[in-house]
Amino acid sequence: MLIGVAAMRKLEISDTEVMSIAIGQEIERNDESRYDHRLHGVLLVANGMSVRQAALWLNESERTVQRWVNRFEEIGFAGLQEGERSGRPSRLTNTHWQSLERDLRRSPREFGFAQTLWDGKLLVEHLRQRYQVALGTRQCQRLFGQMGFRLRKPRPIIAKADPEAQAAFKKLRRLAADPRVDLWSSDECHFQQHGTRCRMWVPPEDKDPILLHAPTRKSVACFGATNIHTGNLVTAFESIFNGESFLRFLMRPLKHRSRGKRLVLVLDNAKYHHARPPAGNPQPALPNPRPCRRRRARGLQPPGQTQSTVGKTMRHYLSRYV
Repeated sequence: MLIGVAAMRKLEISDTEVMSIAIGQEIERNDESRYDHRLHGVLLVANGMSVRQAALWLNESERTVQRWVNRFEEIGFAGLQEGERSGRPSRLTNTHWQSLERDLRRSPREFGFAQTLWDGKLLVEHLRQRYQVALGTRQCQRLFGQMGFRLRKPRPIIAKADPEAQAAFKKLRRLAADPRVDLWSSDECHFQQHGTRCRMWVPPEDKDPILLHAPTRKSVACFGATNIHTGNLVTAFESIFNGESFLRFLMRPLKHRSRGKRLVLVLDNAKYHHARPPAGNPQPALPNPRPCRRRRARGLQPPGQTQSTVGKTMRHYLSRYV
């Protein structure tokens, strides 16, 4: 009995020209794929195919396939493996390289430039003027890395400043070194509930998920002050930042200050540090501070001033009792 065998349908690849280029680029992507490509060329020649036919099949030149076969005959599989690629020769000789390393450890102003530190663009100009070598900015940036330089953000200072005069003028440094001063630093932050910005799981039918950043508007205000010398931290949580809440918090570092020392509190320029209280709202009752050596405190409210600003109240207290 005869059994019919159906003929296999011829397979075809659409857009053969583009696919040939893409496959060739994929072969050249790494060392292993290029090694396999050479093995295929030698295998075709070993099976009786001519060098011309193998080169046509592999989309290579006849000279390239011939070189593969010769190297395989000489040293075997090692001849088909990837070797060291020398690349384009460097435009800087060894003498230039050593001289350039010495130049980059000197100030650019010694070579007539206005800058005080080196960067890629300045090195391009330096190589052009001193060594008659033309390199790009990215190439010069790589030269810094090859020479062991680190990319750092410099600290700016005034060009014609006197360091000794600056040190004498800086008030904070002088206060920090004064043993009679109890130095504190204060700041505040506002905590508010926000939605996460990370990717989250949503149903497939939800094409445009929306996340509210502050769905509940719950928040808390936090004051804090740190003693610069001892590291002592005092905090206070309030519902809102204003002059009254800040004045209540001011009592915290006053209660923890060192006895017999003048307290100095470092603040920023927030508006509630010098805010006026609402009209008709007297200053909040505050506890008496510690007794000092000169006199015992009788309260924060200056005599004869019932609607004083918070800033005046604090200045009055600090001038009398701190």
